Amino acid sequence: MAPAYALASPVATREAYGTALAQLAARCPQVVAIDGDTKNSNFSERFKAVAPERFAEATSPSRTWWRGAGMSSEGKIPFVSTFACF
Repeated sequence: MAPAYALASPVATREAYGTALAQLAARCPQVVAIDGDTKNSNFSERFKAVAPERFAEATSPSRTWWRGAGMSSEGKIPFVSTFACF
């Protein structure tokens, strides 16, 4: 079930991302989340609260992306989060 946002009520994209990611965690066991140490900024910590065993943190953006690539080769559906400037 999608979150019910009120029409014309602003919601930050990063917050909506975290909410949707947590909902995916509850419904789809193949989904994993990999975060470049930004979980409190992009709300991916919500995923971690629902499925901590499918949440990984990496200390650098390149490691984050490589982990995602490896997990996808094993049949997982990775959602990789970091800041665009990286």
